[in-house]
Amino acid sequence: RRSTALPLCNVTPVSPHRQLEVQREPQLRQGSFDGSRGGPAEDGLQGARSAVRADDDASRSGAGYVDGSKLGVSSQNVSANPNGAYTGEVSAEQLVDAGIKWTIIGHSERRQSERIMSFESNFLVSQKAKIAMAAGLSVCVCVGETETERKENKTFEVLEEQLRALIPSISDWTKFSLAYEPLWAIGTGNTATAKQAQDVHAFVRSFIAKVVNPEVAAALQICYGGSVKPKNSAELISMEDIDGFLVGGASLKPDSFLAIAGSMAK
Repeated sequence: RRSTALPLCNVTPVSPHRQLEVQREPQLRQGSFDGSRGGPAEDGLQGARSAVRADDDASRSGAGYVDGSKLGVSSQNVSANPNGAYTGEVSAEQLVDAGIKWTIIGHSERRQSERIMSFESNFLVSQKAKIAMAAGLSVCVCVGETETERKENKTFEVLEEQLRALIPSISDWTKFSLAYEPLWAIGTGNTATAKQAQDVHAFVRSFIAKVVNPEVAAALQICYGGSVKPKNSAELISMEDIDGFLVGGASLKPDSFLAIAGSMAK
């Protein structure tokens, strides 16, 4: 039913901070799946398209290995600046030149992380999305609230602020997806209940319908990220407005990741 985004997976062969994101093929909403295989790399992934979200070096060296398969490669970040004298930055143009199709933007560890001293504002996230899409990249933007904001019942308020800043920068909704990442569930072992996640996803979709239009909202792929595991993936993906997963720790274990991917084909 929702086919705007490449269903994604996040893996890097060199970084310990691997993340996998998987989304269902649109036809899986009707209970069928594509059983064809493109090679050993796709074993266990039938019925789910995937993208490998790698760090910069890994993404640039790995893009060619997935041509012709259901796997794709994406960067975990991109510069808010165009090509130019911005030492240390990786521009959207560089990613495109390397054959990269996607980039993740606004991950919780970049929006608010004292551990890596990263505090990306809503404005910066929107600028990255604008630059990336102008260069031809598809983008997956992460949104979510902190534990304090949830306890203060500010979840929807925070998400609305993030989305209002982002929406003007989206030039092509067919090359855009969202990932809801409650910051209180990232790397903590805590997971939003299926109902909590569905409530947020439904709010996001209804907000997009109101501010953009209902057609865009209905087609938009919205993933959930936050301690996704084989034991909770089936219940989460059964929710009406959850279209896929942004997987962190479980992606370090192939069996766990394949089990999560498999839950999307049921």
